[in-house]
Amino acid sequence: MADPIVKSPDCRGFFMLALAMLWPLASSVHAAASDAVVSPMVSCEADYGGRSETLQLQPTADVYATQSVTLGKRFRFHAQYLPERAKLKTWVYELRERGPLLLHAAEYPLPPASCLAAGTGRTDFGLNKVYSSDFERELFFHCASLCR
Repeated sequence: MADPIVKSPDCRGFFMLALAMLWPLASSVHAAASDAVVSPMVSCEADYGGRSETLQLQPTADVYATQSVTLGKRFRFHAQYLPERAKLKTWVYELRERGPLLLHAAEYPLPPASCLAAGTGRTDFGLNKVYSSDFERELFFHCASLCR
């Protein structure tokens, strides 16, 4: 019995197969590059006792990396911008002798598409008021994103 004839693929078929295999990779690289261009800049301002601190949040993929500021001897404000998860996270701790006590935690959606829709706009996340357990001390914080 003779061996069956196997037709080798011509160059066009091979080229089209290679292109089809590489297309998802090329489009994901392009999408990542376009997201980096349109991802918003995020800043938060915290105020306690007439003293104000501003955090310019650096985007991070590390879910354990936060930026923080201590206000007086009473509060610590933490914030985190996770562009890969499309969210902004904030926490406020009351500083107590036995250790920090969580008073506030929040997550805000911050998709990269919001910059595409808004162009060069600002998204305001509103004024937040957090109160300590002693003597009704209050911390105000306000976060906003700005599309480049």
